[in-house]
Amino acid sequence: MAPRVLITFSGTRGDAQPYMVAGEALQAAGFEVMTAGNVDAAGLAESFKVPFRATRMSAREIMTNTLLVEAITEQSIPKIVKVQEQIMSKGRRREELEKWYQLLQDFKPQLVLCGGVSLNAVPPMAREMGIPALSFSLQRMRPSRYFTPFGFPTTQLGLLNLAYWNFLHWAILRGTRTKDGPAFQEFFKKPAKEVLMSMQEVYDLYACKAVYPSLIAESHALHGDFPEDFNENCIRIGAMMPAASKQVGREFGSTEVDAMEVFLSKGEAAPVFFGYGSMICKNSKFMTLLSLRALRLTGLRGIFCAAWSEMSLSLVEGEEDAKELKDFCKDHVLFVKYAPHGVLFPRCCAIVHHGGAGTTNASARSGIPTIILPLAFDQFDHADMVNKSGIGVGLKAMPSLTPGEIAQAICKCRETTAIRERAREVSLAMEKEDGPRELVDFVRSYMK
Repeated sequence: MAPRVLITFSGTRGDAQPYMVAGEALQAAGFEVMTAGNVDAAGLAESFKVPFRATRMSAREIMTNTLLVEAITEQSIPKIVKVQEQIMSKGRRREELEKWYQLLQDFKPQLVLCGGVSLNAVPPMAREMGIPALSFSLQRMRPSRYFTPFGFPTTQLGLLNLAYWNFLHWAILRGTRTKDGPAFQEFFKKPAKEVLMSMQEVYDLYACKAVYPSLIAESHALHGDFPEDFNENCIRIGAMMPAASKQVGREFGSTEVDAMEVFLSKGEAAPVFFGYGSMICKNSKFMTLLSLRALRLTGLRGIFCAAWSEMSLSLVEGEEDAKELKDFCKDHVLFVKYAPHGVLFPRCCAIVHHGGAGTTNASARSGIPTIILPLAFDQFDHADMVNKSGIGVGLKAMPSLTPGEIAQAICKCRETTAIRERAREVSLAMEKEDGPRELVDFVRSYMK
C-alpha cells in the first residue's frame, strides 16, 4: 500500500498552486496524496489531477471583502485581524475545524505537511491521532532575530524582533483558546488546554530553531543563504513551480491564450506584464488607472491580467483622460482574466506585480526584470530582495505610488544592462533547481 501524505494549506491562488505542484510530484513518486485548503483551489487541483478536499471557505470571498481591502490598503494589522474575525464567524470556524478533523479520520495520513494558518489547527489534531505533522511553508519568514512579522517595525535589534514574534503568537494562541477550545475539547474528550498547541510547540514546528524538520519551498538562487540563526532543521527544498508545459487549462487562461498569441505576434517590442493576483489596492478602478497611466507614459505595449483585481478598460469611464486611455489601449493593451506565467513572462520586457511568493518566483525564473508594487505581508520583503539581488526594482507601498514612478521603474529595467544581465543570471541558476524532486527525496527519507 502506498504511503499516505496529506498536504494542508490556506490562502489564495498563489498560495494553493505550489502545494498542488508538491502534491503532483509526490503522487508521481508513488505516494497516495490528499490536498486540502480553501474551496477555490478545487479548479487547480483538477488541473494538476491531485485529490483535493475543501476544508476552508472561499479565499476570494475573504480577499475581496470591502472592509478587508480597506484594511490591507491601510496596512493596518488591527483592522485586518478584526475584519478576518468578522468574516470567520464562530459558526464558520467551527465548520472548518470539523472538516479538518473529519479529513484526518477519513484519509488516515501517515504524514501531514502543513502550510499557512492550517499550522494552527491541524498539528494538534494530528498529534492526538498519533500522526506526525511538519511545517511546509513557501517563504523563510518565521520567528527569528532577523525578521519581524508584517505590520511590526523592522529593527536591527534581534531580541526586539523576537519579542514582536512572541507577542504575535501569544495573541494568536490566546484567541485560539477562546474560539477553538470548545471544539477541540469535544473532539478529543479532554480539556482543550491539553490539546491546543503551546507557544513552544509552535516554535518547535517552524521557528528559526525548529526542533522538527521545517520545510521552506524557496529558491536559493533567488533568496540567498538563510539568516545565521536558522538551524539545520530549517530545510530549503526549492520553489514549487509548474513547468510551462503544465500550465494549461481554465485556471491558466486557456480560453484566452489564442488572443494572447495574436497580440504578442503583432508588436515588434515585447510587452509589459501587469498583474496583481488576488490583491486589491483601494479598488479595481484605482489599480486599472495606476497601471494604464504608467504604461501610457512609457509608450510600450502591455498585457493586463485581471485575476481578482478585475482590472478592466471600462473602469476608465468618467476620467478626464478616458478618451486618451481608450485610444492608447486599442493597439497597445490586451486585457485577460488569467495567463500562463511560464509561457508569457519570458516574452515580456518587464513584469509588474504585487510581489506574492508565486509570482515573484515565476518572474525571476523567466529571466525578465521584475518590478514589485507591494501591498501587504511578505510582499515588502520580496520588494527588498529584488532590489538587493539586482534583478529589477522593488517600489514603495502600492497605495502611495504614482504612474510616473512605475513608468520610471519600467524604463530603468529595460535600459539598464546590469539589471537585465543579473535577471538572466538568476534565471539560469533557478532552472538548475528542482524543488519538487527535493521534496520527494525528503519525504521518502523521512518516512523510511
